[in-house]
Amino acid sequence: MELIFIRHAKAEERREGLVDIDRHLTDKGKEKYAKLLPELEEKLGPLKERNFVSWSSPANRAQETAALAADKLKLEEPRIHEFIYTGEIEKFLEALKTVQDDATLLVFGHEPTLSEWVYEFTGESRRMRKGSMVSMEVTQRDPLKATFNWQIRT
Repeated sequence: MELIFIRHAKAEERREGLVDIDRHLTDKGKEKYAKLLPELEEKLGPLKERNFVSWSSPANRAQETAALAADKLKLEEPRIHEFIYTGEIEKFLEALKTVQDDATLLVFGHEPTLSEWVYEFTGESRRMRKGSMVSMEVTQRDPLKATFNWQIRT
């Protein structure tokens, strides 16, 4: 299984009266992220040969980032998981048991959760700026271990 963690693109700044989960992507964030998608598509190779599964945080900015990728890669809408927003690794690992070994799982989420999970699974420190992507190949399921494949940086 290939795990691809994708941090949401640039979102609205935090401000009084705006709940964090409700923040949307900025136009500049959408544009910058859209420029990264051809590189992602190139790294994935022939898309028809992949069994894609997409998960997203319930935060607007993560879902909007997922929608941009889904449009470019012709993916189904992601399944929404609260544990991606809250960073609950145990719930992530439990849900991961339902994903087939031949899948490419795209996880749209946030920092610091994604980089912490990359470190937990690979032992590699990979800071993820907005819109960045990290790919890992799962080498062992229980406990989960993975090897680092590549990173697309913004």
